[in-house]
Amino acid sequence: MANKVSAKTKRFDYVDIARFYGIFLVYYGHVVERFMYLKIEAAALQYKYIYSFHMVLFFFLSGMVISEKTLKLSFVGFIKKKFKTRVIPYLFFNFILLVLSLFLQRDFPPFPLETVQDYFRTIGFTLIGVSIFNIPTWFIMALFAVELIHYFLNRFYKDGFRNKFFFIILFYFAGYYLNLNIQFISFEKIIGINYYLFHEAIIMFSFYLIGSSAIKCNHIKDLNFNKSLIYSLLGVLVIYFTYNLNQGPFRYLDAVVILLSGHGHIFWFPFTAIAGCMTIIYLARASISLKFFSFLGKNIITVYCFNGIFYHSFNGPFAVYMSNVMPMNYFNLTFVSTVFSILTMGLSIPFIFLFNKYCPQLIGKK
Repeated sequence: MANKVSAKTKRFDYVDIARFYGIFLVYYGHVVERFMYLKIEAAALQYKYIYSFHMVLFFFLSGMVISEKTLKLSFVGFIKKKFKTRVIPYLFFNFILLVLSLFLQRDFPPFPLETVQDYFRTIGFTLIGVSIFNIPTWFIMALFAVELIHYFLNRFYKDGFRNKFFFIILFYFAGYYLNLNIQFISFEKIIGINYYLFHEAIIMFSFYLIGSSAIKCNHIKDLNFNKSLIYSLLGVLVIYFTYNLNQGPFRYLDAVVILLSGHGHIFWFPFTAIAGCMTIIYLARASISLKFFSFLGKNIITVYCFNGIFYHSFNGPFAVYMSNVMPMNYFNLTFVSTVFSILTMGLSIPFIFLFNKYCPQLIGKK
């Protein structure tokens, strides 16, 4: 029994570490995004590289830690649990940004928050899952939609990979063509066809199922440090040589942007995305001893949602300032973006302890 518990703990430690690497890429990607808007070519390349897989990674990792106990709940019990662990944190972190918007100048994205009508409009968008107060939190509601699909369908594929593979292919192609031909995202009107990112959940459900299969793979479980490191380095190269083969069609930006349902090429999108997911998994396996990374990964909701503060108010001014004081070549861009990402992530750490101690129910922990 002790060996089984130890193996399970180790397994989820590396998933938590992978989450940490993913959240760092979120912080970093949101910084280089602002440099990209300043027409810095190196930033556009880094943005496309990171976005080719980093949000798919979170759905993949969520699939790796599916709770069989939760799937056995009644539908009402399931909804209650997900309301506590998904909807409440989503509303809580959007409320925080709503309050901060009264005091902090928001420079991105350019949605007006100047009148009472603006606030009512933005609250309306937030309630349907388009989280304008704290845009990074869109993932929470998209994950809830994916989990809801899985709750209803898992009985059809829980006993074998063959059935699961059928659903992976079905939902990928169905979701791809649905989002390719219908524009679901609309920031013009609240009443439309975009609710809780269900349109995007259809395609992300495929990656969620792939993650649920990957956790059972002995190839991953049995990796030692040397092999994990070699595979992760090879994975970085695979992403590098394939991410720019995806030439669209995209939406709004020349890159994969899951929130905007911009996936690009029907083959290169999933190929690079899965390569990226596995690369992060290998890297996490190589760094399984880094307990602090695991700690941050276990508190991903707080760290992830905290990014909204910088995304909306600080990343832009930082990018403008740094662009004015030094040339933004590839090295300088990487250095300043890395430092700023680490510093801003670090600022979330006191709030992890604060929320865990005084209001765990607001971050989905009770």
